[in-house]
Amino acid sequence: MAFFAGIGVSKQFQDSETAGREAAAQALKASGTAKADIAILFASSIYDQAAMLKGVRASLGETPVIGCTSAGSITGDGAQEQAVCVLALRSDEGSFVPFKATGIGKDMRGAGKSLGEQIKGAERPSHMAFLFSDALSGNGTELVRGVLEVMGHDFRLENVPILQ
Repeated sequence: MAFFAGIGVSKQFQDSETAGREAAAQALKASGTAKADIAILFASSIYDQAAMLKGVRASLGETPVIGCTSAGSITGDGAQEQAVCVLALRSDEGSFVPFKATGIGKDMRGAGKSLGEQIKGAERPSHMAFLFSDALSGNGTELVRGVLEVMGHDFRLENVPILQ
């Protein structure tokens, strides 16, 4: 099984679209592939998020993008603040499917259960998930508990709390 990954970083803060395009293009080039299966994006809130995402899409095309705003990102070159960071991933055997939980501020555990049902109902079986949760919406532990209540406690889950 071959797995490809590449990271791109832009600190171009004068033009949000250029920053997104630059970071995504670097990530794709660093991955050594022509197209990513999924991209994980962390970007400072100093950027115009819509323009930055437009730039990311210009470089990655229809690749699904997940992620969030971030106070900083850790890369192989150290901590990156006030930056756009993109991780491009591709696998010749595995697959990546993005899901979205809603209503976490009102019912964190219920949102987790709903997310677990989405994962469980996916076309291909899922073996792990990354959760990017808004830490200001409440206790992320309840979100995790909700997912695991549906998926079972052996399901691999990485919770990345995000301060927005």
